[in-house]
Amino acid sequence: MDYMFRAMERTFWEYLLEGVKLKKNTKPILGTHWNCSRPFEGHKYPLLFSALTPIVPVTVTLFWVLGKSQESSNPSKYLQNLRAGALLPMVAFQHFTNMHDVELKPRLLRSLLKDQVPDEKRPFKSPSDLSRVINLVQTHKLLSESFTETIEEKRIQHWKSSFDEWVERLLTLVTINSSDKCWAGICLLGVTAQECSSDRFSASYTIWFEKFLLHIQQQPADSRFVKVASCNSISDMITRLGGSSNSQKDGTPLAGKIMQPMLMLLTEDSSEAVWEGAVHLLCTIITYFPAAVQRHYDSVSSLFLLFKNFFACCLALLPKSKGDEDSWFIMMQKILLLVNSELSDIFQGLEEGIGFKSDVMKLSPGGSLNATKRSEELTISCISALMHSCCEMLTIPYPAQVKVPIRSLLALVERVLMVDGSLSRNMLLFMTAMQQELICAELPVLHLSSLELLISVIKGMRSFRRKKCSLT
Repeated sequence: MDYMFRAMERTFWEYLLEGVKLKKNTKPILGTHWNCSRPFEGHKYPLLFSALTPIVPVTVTLFWVLGKSQESSNPSKYLQNLRAGALLPMVAFQHFTNMHDVELKPRLLRSLLKDQVPDEKRPFKSPSDLSRVINLVQTHKLLSESFTETIEEKRIQHWKSSFDEWVERLLTLVTINSSDKCWAGICLLGVTAQECSSDRFSASYTIWFEKFLLHIQQQPADSRFVKVASCNSISDMITRLGGSSNSQKDGTPLAGKIMQPMLMLLTEDSSEAVWEGAVHLLCTIITYFPAAVQRHYDSVSSLFLLFKNFFACCLALLPKSKGDEDSWFIMMQKILLLVNSELSDIFQGLEEGIGFKSDVMKLSPGGSLNATKRSEELTISCISALMHSCCEMLTIPYPAQVKVPIRSLLALVERVLMVDGSLSRNMLLFMTAMQQELICAELPVLHLSSLELLISVIKGMRSFRRKKCSLT
């Protein structure tokens, strides 16, 4: 009888396996068979579970069934089979040591590609999902490819292959005809340029740069947020390239390639977000590769009159692209002329009886306030930004000795601080209470900017005197 029972049981398992291969519903059969009081044979487990792997619900049910039967018959043997990997496929129990294990990084990277990063078919979910991906990449350093001598070659290759899959997916997204997916790919590729190893960056940055450049260079169909993302990603790449001694020789020609498309972007696009991204990129180029701006110095200098508020941040850096004395001095004069010219309009009627020094009117040799080309009215916030540019020029190290217009700077500070919003009797009929209210509301901002400029003048005098620069 025992022999017959075992023969019948073996026939049942063969039928069960055949049903699994045909993807039939075997779950009820398992429940019925579990009522049998006899234990299952251990030699059937590997074959059975390799066949049941594609059918997850059946696998889970059978795992529970086998556990119940073996608990009653031979618990120690059940645990031995479980530890040996006889009950489930080996891949399900390939645990890593802890959160610092190298094996975790390629697994996480592949999980992100599978579940979070879009592809040609999977839609882009939301920017919050992208933020989560970036956070995981940066927190766990999934792209660092940092190996120690004790790491097995198999694990190294596993991580490298997952990185290759990551880059391949991003390059596909960057060229895809979908603005949201393209934007996600550009953002993630920019993060990759920041987070990857030095060897990986040196081997790949030129390819990545060309992908970004395509979305700035003659691509009117691209959405504006794709262009902004491209500018920011190139800026991150230029920043890393500037800090790498091995890539310095290639940085200047690479940065020079972006200058003309970026200037066209500033003159042809009307989006403030695009202007801000392009100006940020320009500041980065001037900071790390100033020689790349020399050929375009006049074009960049003329643009600041059109985009005063956006260009204020890079005006202080622009003279560094030439590095001579005259460039620094002329730029300072232009800013002072512009600020005082606009203050004359804003303070009209508020400076009656205030005898500010004539140095305000003598800001450049043979020049006057009318010598500067006027454009649209500057806001007070823009004037504060231009005064901040003066602060930066006074405190940022400069390669050459320069003339510092100390008297003109101090006269500007005095001019702003002397205005408190009061009106003379002669102006009461020419200015409304609303106009006076608007100016008085913004005066503290200008006063604060003037005090910051005064502090920068004092700091600048110390540093410039150490360099034996002339103070005028």
